[in-house]
Amino acid sequence: MAAYVTFAPVEPKTIVSDRVAHPAARPDELGCQLVAAMSVLLHRYTDRSQLVVGYVSAAEDELRPLPIQVTGDTAFTELLERVRTGLAQPRGPDHDARHTDAVVAITRDPAQGPLHEWWLFARRGANGLDLALRGGGAAGNADSTRSLVVQLRTLLSAALADPDTPIAALPMLTERERRRLVIEFNDCAAPYPRACVHELIAQQAGRTPEAIAVQYEDERLTYAELEERANQLAHHLVDLGVGAEVLVGICTTRSLEMIVGLLGVLKAGGAYVPIDPAYPADRQAYMLTDSKAPVILTQEGLRDSLPAGAAQIVCLDSDWPAIAQLPTDPPAVVSDPEQLVYVIYTSGSTGRPKGVQIPHHALVNLLTSMRQKPGLAAQDVVVAVTTLSFDIAGLELYLPLTTGARVVVAPAEVTEDPQALSALLERTQATVLQATPTTWRMLVDSGWPGRPGMKALCGGEALPVALADRLVAAGLELWNMYGPTETT
Repeated sequence: MAAYVTFAPVEPKTIVSDRVAHPAARPDELGCQLVAAMSVLLHRYTDRSQLVVGYVSAAEDELRPLPIQVTGDTAFTELLERVRTGLAQPRGPDHDARHTDAVVAITRDPAQGPLHEWWLFARRGANGLDLALRGGGAAGNADSTRSLVVQLRTLLSAALADPDTPIAALPMLTERERRRLVIEFNDCAAPYPRACVHELIAQQAGRTPEAIAVQYEDERLTYAELEERANQLAHHLVDLGVGAEVLVGICTTRSLEMIVGLLGVLKAGGAYVPIDPAYPADRQAYMLTDSKAPVILTQEGLRDSLPAGAAQIVCLDSDWPAIAQLPTDPPAVVSDPEQLVYVIYTSGSTGRPKGVQIPHHALVNLLTSMRQKPGLAAQDVVVAVTTLSFDIAGLELYLPLTTGARVVVAPAEVTEDPQALSALLERTQATVLQATPTTWRMLVDSGWPGRPGMKALCGGEALPVALADRLVAAGLELWNMYGPTETT
């Protein structure tokens, strides 16, 4: 249904705004100004540089489509001159009135006109000018249309006050709107712990030492056991020279050793660089060379596949008997929330991969927010399916470990097999799973009936509405999420 908004007549000698006065213009000039303003509005919303805006004058009452070129650096005076020139020329035979993006009509009844496009009506009354905007079909409703009229009035008022302003710089928001959308909407400051991630996990281990922290197949570590092993590894890394913000590569299979390795690096004061063992050798070599990591954590079975280099290799399985002789209390390392927690490399789809440096306080901020929404509690069981090389792994692993919940690390082969993943979710009584739409579709297409009440966190790709509907129909609590690297 079409919606339109009419502004009451304003003072004489005022074209659009009751805030910025401008001498009344001749009807043709008024039409040119409104066509130019409508073109700016469309350009700002669509980023299109080629537009067709129709014009219906009071004298002719015939729609004339005007092809208009708009760019952000165009001054309003230049755009206005293009409109004047277009209206001065005879109507061309190739200008099809059916293919207009919007129409500006002078002294037309707002109740008339087609509904398939935007119509801006201007009508002079005894006391001033009426404006009405109507959007056809699903294009608009009363609230959105009123907002557009206000934005149109605001930018035209600014343009008439300073016509040489590039149209990209013309304001569209009133001061009240700007404050509401830019200032009040973004007033989202909230307290969060000024601590490092591993410190929060250590605090949780002190509260629930006997609770299961991490599970991989039939292996389990309690919070106390995880803490002790990570401390032992941290002592070993300190002996190797790892300290504040020293980068440590970690290239392991999905396992308990992976979790111990991550925490050991952090407890030593270092920051880890995740390297997926499935990555091509040249990508692994680039990441290690670019990061200049002096130490690499891995496993015996992966040692020979790592690129040759000067880094010291620590195998978390074959070297563990010696590491297990070290103290189980944390090393005397001073931690700072400003220090790096990890460096994660981008996909490199637009060039060479780049290492994104994330500090502890940023990750803790994200975890604190996520603990509130979507929410996590000590009784939750989170199945982790994401490679360490993707930023969402930080949420999967650290959110439960800072909350007292259980992390179930899914084997790599399980993450690619819907039947195996479905069985793992049932066997572990999972309450939370974060996965891409591709994985969720794989699950539901395999016949997985869902787990009513389970939180389904979806990110990494666009979430299709049809898939969202299927997940909700399966009884899942669905959260569409994106951008952990950006939001940290």
